[in-house]
This record gives sequence, structure tokens and C-alpha cells, in this order.
Amino acid sequence: MDVNIFRLKSWFILFGLIIISGCAANAERITELQPNAINKDSKVGVVWISPCSRNVGCKESGAASNLGQFVPDGANGLLVYGVVMSAHEDVGDALDNVPADPIVESNFLTPIATALQAKGAVASVSKPFLYQGDLTKAGKHSVMKLQETLEELHPGSSSIYLAYGFDQPYELTDIANELDSTTLVVLDMQQFGIRRSFGPLGVPTGRPYGLSLVRVFVWDVATQSTLYSDFGIARADIGGNWRDDNWKQVFSATETALKLAIDRATYPLVDAINTQK
Repeated sequence: MDVNIFRLKSWFILFGLIIISGCAANAERITELQPNAINKDSKVGVVWISPCSRNVGCKESGAASNLGQFVPDGANGLLVYGVVMSAHEDVGDALDNVPADPIVESNFLTPIATALQAKGAVASVSKPFLYQGDLTKAGKHSVMKLQETLEELHPGSSSIYLAYGFDQPYELTDIANELDSTTLVVLDMQQFGIRRSFGPLGVPTGRPYGLSLVRVFVWDVATQSTLYSDFGIARADIGGNWRDDNWKQVFSATETALKLAIDRATYPLVDAINTQK
């Protein structure tokens, strides 16, 4: 499938999710790890989910998941959207060359596995990602509005982006069995890449910036229940002439936002694992 068609479909899917989110249940943060959720006898799988589907052009299983989404906020209408995306095609092409795997490994997989092993638990890490689009759902999703959170974390950073996190009830029994785990710690990467705000007729109203949104949760296989759940969101602005210098500033903002979003969702869980009796 042509990559531009895939990006166009991805944008409309995201837009549709935001529209229907008004009818969905509100997600909740579970920021205190439930007692005895993880102990020295626990067998815990550590996995991550990439926001793509094998059926619409994603790379083969186990390949790098790239930070390759440019999202034009406010570019409404098929014609305006097409013009904006064509004018920013080089941004999307550049983002295709930035791998997410090293960031996920250093900021999520390794610190979680280290905390689990220090607790005496058996940690089984799955470095190949799961495809979000290929996972079945056990029920309806719920939604967490994160606009105020984003504004509090990054005061003075204006945008028309409406931040929503999604609590998807993934069916994860198969991967748990594959890892011989009774509990899973999961990173669900929901949004990452570069965003830019546009006004009528596709006129830019701001500079592009890096934006990442992730969810980290702990899932109990036996009870099919969530024992911990929180979102991490982060923005990283781009300075100077962002089209110059081989896209280094674009890459840096994208990577910075992803690292910060993962850290904001991961390290409170690491602390909870370390302090749990």
C-alpha cells in the first residue's frame, strides 16, 4: 500500500476516534499498584504495542517501529489536507528514518525488567512489538482527556490539538502464554511524531513540534483485569530553521517527546514496584 494513502487513512481513523470519544466511557488512572500485584514469585512479561497494523503497510513483525507520523491539526477537508500533506511530504519521509526501538528499550523495557528482577520476579521481555491494529479487543474502549495535563506540563505551548488517551481492552492471553507469564507490563504507544497547527485553507499557524502519548498498564492474566494504568504525554518544540541541518531538530524533538512521555508513564510504576512489599 502506498505510504501516503496509509498516512491519509491513519489521519481519518484518528479523527474518527476523537469524534466518537464523546460517546465513550471515561478512562481512569490507576496510579497505585494493587497489593501483591508483583512479588518474588511473579512471572511477568514485558511487552510494547506499536500503533499500526500489519494489514495496512507496517513493517514485518520484529522490525523497527518508526516515529513516522506527521499530523496537521486543523487541516480540515480532503483537499486542504492533501495540499498540506503534499507540502510537508519531506517531513514524513524524514521521520520514516527514526527508529523507536532503542528508545523503547532504554526507557521502558530495561528499567521495568530491572525493577522486576530486583524484586525477585521472573521477567520475560519481548522486544519485537505487537501490532495495535491486529490485537482483538475484549470490550469497548474508554477515553482519558489529557488536554489540561498537556497544558500543565508545557505551559505557554499553544496548539489546537485535543489530547485524548485511549484505554483499549486488548486481549493479551496469547502473548502472556507465549512468555509463560501470569502478569504483563505493557507499553501502548498511541501517538508519536510531529504535529503542526493550521488555519483555514491550510495556512500554518504555528511551528511544528514533537508530540508523544503513551499508556503503561499492568494486566493480570487470571482475572483479565488491570492492576495499574497511567498515561504519559509530552511535547518538544522545534527551534531555528527546522528544515535545515538534515532534519536534526525534527528528529531531536520527536525523540525527546517520546522519551519524556514514556518516562512520565514508566517511572512511577518502577517506583511502585520497588516499594511494594
